[in-house]
Amino acid sequence: MEKKKIFIAIIALLNLTFYSCANLSVLWWKTNKSTYSSNEKEEKNNDYPIILITGYGGWGQNELLGYNYFGGPSDIEKILRKRGISTFVIVPGGYSSIWDRACEIYAQIKGGRVDYGKFHSEKYGHERFGRTYEGVYKDWGEKNKITGKIKKVHLVGHSFGGIAARMIVQLLEHGNLEESQNTPPNELSPLFQGECNNYVHSVTTIASPNNGTTLLCSAWPLNPNIQDDLTILLAGITGLNLQGIYDVRLDQWGIKREKEESFKNYMNRIKFSKYINASRDSGIWDASPEGTLELNTWVKAQPNVYYFSFATEQTHKGWFSNNEYPDWGMFLPFQPFSALMGSYTQKSPNRVIIDEKWFKNDGIVNTYSMDGPKIGSEDVIVEFNGSPKIGLWNYMGVLKNTDHADALGIYSMSLKGARPLYNRIASLLISLPE
Repeated sequence: MEKKKIFIAIIALLNLTFYSCANLSVLWWKTNKSTYSSNEKEEKNNDYPIILITGYGGWGQNELLGYNYFGGPSDIEKILRKRGISTFVIVPGGYSSIWDRACEIYAQIKGGRVDYGKFHSEKYGHERFGRTYEGVYKDWGEKNKITGKIKKVHLVGHSFGGIAARMIVQLLEHGNLEESQNTPPNELSPLFQGECNNYVHSVTTIASPNNGTTLLCSAWPLNPNIQDDLTILLAGITGLNLQGIYDVRLDQWGIKREKEESFKNYMNRIKFSKYINASRDSGIWDASPEGTLELNTWVKAQPNVYYFSFATEQTHKGWFSNNEYPDWGMFLPFQPFSALMGSYTQKSPNRVIIDEKWFKNDGIVNTYSMDGPKIGSEDVIVEFNGSPKIGLWNYMGVLKNTDHADALGIYSMSLKGARPLYNRIASLLISLPE
């Protein structure tokens, strides 16, 4: 096993060397440009707000010293607002499960206290209620007094945020039987009632692991305790109470430093948190192919919602194999992961089959996984031809020479960053008929 890893690393290094000259130009013209193109005009057929949802490990605008998740040095939210498009950034727990994230997104948009569900919280052993939010769009779901139509939103999620957007639509439309059967009617959150029809006009996923990512499968053996170590590290950062740095947002698991609690006692307590080694209620599980397979069996595309998906890719095929290797312009910390993903296969029984079609990636997520739910899903995916199809996945194509962070403009070498991508998405969404 070790010899195989060393061999892969050597081949990857050779390929990176050979391709470095050919890819040098990437650093000069990388613009997050998509192969997607359309003839759509700048027309506004709806005025529903655009909700930008952060992905795995995401942060808020007041964190990382003001460095934006969407836009990096620029601010996509402000850029879209200057165009007259109501836009909000939502930041659910960066390491929470998809279920917990959906509950947090609902509360952050509508306002109120996060309710993770009586049945769910008791099943997994964390607190039922979380933080209380004022709400960025309190009128969400109410009828417009003039038109009589429901006030909807457009959900746009990067990476893990796209999966959470899919789930919140499923819960709004159909509720959850386990919650409704195990919760007194007067305590049941509207999110679990299944009576919130037509709250969401569209869902857009950007570089989302709609079928999971093999990053977890390929890199996990190198550190089987990665979730434990990551949780303790991030909990420590949060426990330092440093303003403007990072908020782990795992209050429901008790990962929050109490007033007058010493840092030492806090860290000792965190080591015994139920989130450590949490199996089926964590982002690690939900982002795996097996976890996503489980989600895809019941989280389905709704017939009254538009779905769009963008894929990203920044790898090339090896000279002496079908393996994929990271391009020279890929964000350096992603490159070892990309090389592992570019050669990982899995054919064990009772697990998702991983073969060569999964090799292309953006350093974090496999490109094959991004066009829409496939494994365990009956959702229909179609190539976008300029005419959006409702109830289906409109695949917008691949963002070439774009790694997972480029899709956000976090460190893009282009002065435009991710603005062209999000301006294009916004133009498409506001053009959709009501």
